[in-house]
Amino acid sequence: MNRDLAPLEESVGYYEQQVEAAQEAFDRAKASLEAAQRNLAVARSFYDLEKRRLQPDAGPSSRFAEMALREACVTIVMQAGRATTKEILEQLRDGGHELRTPFPGRAIHAALIRARGVRKVAPGTYEASSATAP
Repeated sequence: MNRDLAPLEESVGYYEQQVEAAQEAFDRAKASLEAAQRNLAVARSFYDLEKRRLQPDAGPSSRFAEMALREACVTIVMQAGRATTKEILEQLRDGGHELRTPFPGRAIHAALIRARGVRKVAPGTYEASSATAP
């Protein structure tokens, strides 16, 4: 009976090798794709930084790029009259300001807590308390 199964065993062995080779090729391709995605993210970051450096007067996207965080936050609150931390963060990012912290809400709060002309009116909400700019 072993003779009857020999061709089938060969066939199973052949396909096991094919699956193993395909899995190895897949793993190599997956690792290559992940590396390419990481490299693309780094290249995009460098491109964006260099673009902002070479084109500082690119319009509204560089509005807050050269300002200190406190100055930019106070400007936003003064112009809006009242703003939440989320709104301030969106405007900072849209205006080209880079927050290099994993906790941007804390950084905004720290910048505004003792700022002249701004007062905290609710958690995460700030209001212009006078008409004077920073």
